[in-house]
Amino acid sequence: MQPNSGSVSKDKLFVASAKSFLDGAMVTGRYSAGLIREFDAHVENGTANIFPIFDEIGALEGPKTARPSRTKPASLLGGKWLKRLWHKHYTQARFMVKNLERHWTDDPDRLPRLIVDSLSGREGA
Repeated sequence: MQPNSGSVSKDKLFVASAKSFLDGAMVTGRYSAGLIREFDAHVENGTANIFPIFDEIGALEGPKTARPSRTKPASLLGGKWLKRLWHKHYTQARFMVKNLERHWTDDPDRLPRLIVDSLSGREGA
């Protein structure tokens, strides 16, 4: 059976929906085709949830409908070629496990100290 010649592929639908979002969120209306390809790859491979990224782009661009950012403020990059571009963090739930692991293993005395401080009634030590 041959596919319907009038059907639209999943990839084309994704690209169209990502472009539609970016067109509404981006004040300048400018973004790279590479950004769309990266979003598509994340969706296809399941490597990231692109919606928190969309939220941060929206917060950075500042349209009235944007959600407020939940991460540290953006900063301008430096150097000859990157000076007009921004560096912006975003968060993903999948990062939390690694962040918690790092928090508790970077300082092996952290957990015993927390237990002792909690039992002795001290806070923030």
